[in-house]
Amino acid sequence: LVAKEQKPLLDSVKEPTAEEIADYYSTNRTRFVSPDMVRFKQIVLLTTGLQPADEAKARAKAEEIHRSIQAGTPFDKFQEIFLDGSTTRIGGLNFDVWRRDDEKKRVTYGRGFFDAIFDAKTGQVTGVLQSNAGFHIVEIIERIPFTVLGLDDKIPPQNAATVRDQITALLRQTRRMEVVKQATDALTRKLRGEAEIRVEQSLLTW
Repeated sequence: LVAKEQKPLLDSVKEPTAEEIADYYSTNRTRFVSPDMVRFKQIVLLTTGLQPADEAKARAKAEEIHRSIQAGTPFDKFQEIFLDGSTTRIGGLNFDVWRRDDEKKRVTYGRGFFDAIFDAKTGQVTGVLQSNAGFHIVEIIERIPFTVLGLDDKIPPQNAATVRDQITALLRQTRRMEVVKQATDALTRKLRGEAEIRVEQSLLTW
C-alpha cells in the first residue's frame, strides 16, 4: 500500500553523490580494512564421534597420504577418503579462505591448528596437523596481508565489489529506509484523517 500510494516520494530517492561517498569513506576509513587472510586447500579427515581405535586409524591414514604426496602423488587426487575396510567417508579435499580475526574458527579448530595455518608459507604443504575436528594436510595457495583499503580497492577474498560499491549500496539503502519511513508516516496520517472511528461499547467486556 505504501509503495502504491507514496510512489512519487519513494521514486524521489537520489543516488549518493561522489562527494557523499568520499566523505563517508573519510569518516569511516578504519572500517574498510582487509585483515591477514590465507587461501588454502586441505585434505581433512574428520574424527568427531570416532572411537579411539578409528581415530588412530584416521591418523595412520593421514600419515600414509602425506607420505604419498611427498613421493609425488598429486594433492588433488584425494577427493574422498575412507578408513580402510569401511565404506563411511570421513573426509577429502576442500578449499577455504580464513581471516586472522575469525575468533570462531580459532575456537572451533583450536589455536594451535589456526596459528599453524597462518604461519605456513605460500606453496608449502604441511605435515599432518591435528585440530579439534580431525587431521589435516594443508597446502597454502595465497597469503593476503593486512591492508587499509582505498575507495577503489576490491574487497577480498571474493573481489566482487570495491569499497566504493559497498559505500554506495550502504548509503542508498540508508536513504531509502529514511524515505520509506517518511512515506509510511505520511500515509498513516492520511488514513487516520480519513477514518471514521467508532467504539462498539456492546463488544467491550469491562
